[in-house]
Amino acid sequence: GELLSAADNIETVSKVLKKFKLELGTPGGDYASLMALFHSTNGESWTQTTGWSSDNSSSWYGVKVNKLGRVIELKLSKNNLGGKIPYCIYFLTKLKTLDLSDNPNLSGTIPSSMSQ
Repeated sequence: GELLSAADNIETVSKVLKKFKLELGTPGGDYASLMALFHSTNGESWTQTTGWSSDNSSSWYGVKVNKLGRVIELKLSKNNLGGKIPYCIYFLTKLKTLDLSDNPNLSGTIPSSMSQ
């Protein structure tokens, strides 16, 4: 169930981190978390996927980064995300704005530590 889903997302993030020699808490770590989000929420079926196939997350639809390349905003409302909200968004430690509203096939909760 939910624990397995969280483990799968963490495993996906870990694989991307190792493959590209990236670390959490860096732009590369944010990239790994975003890729895990994409794959775990049926990214191929999203309404808008502009830029999501590139290595530069600053050009991705719904993503805004700061001067250091860290994700600070993720706005994917009305974008046909599906499945469970993945735990990997917890790793986006500089995230200030998160909008996943109006995705009727998306379920789950945002980690409580992110809503402070």
